[in-house]
Amino acid sequence: MSIWRDEHPVNVDNAVTCQIKQLRKKLGNNPKGTPYIETVWGVGYKFNQGM
Repeated sequence: MSIWRDEHPVNVDNAVTCQIKQLRKKLGNNPKGTPYIETVWGVGYKFNQGM
């Protein structure tokens, strides 16, 4: 999938995956044991507040 009409199209799927990986790394571990950012297959991502 490309967003811009450019010579070098951006792989949006990989860009999002890399950003989510960095967010998970920075957020660290949730005290409740569940991840803060959960992958919902076929939909995207879900943020868990840890409640």
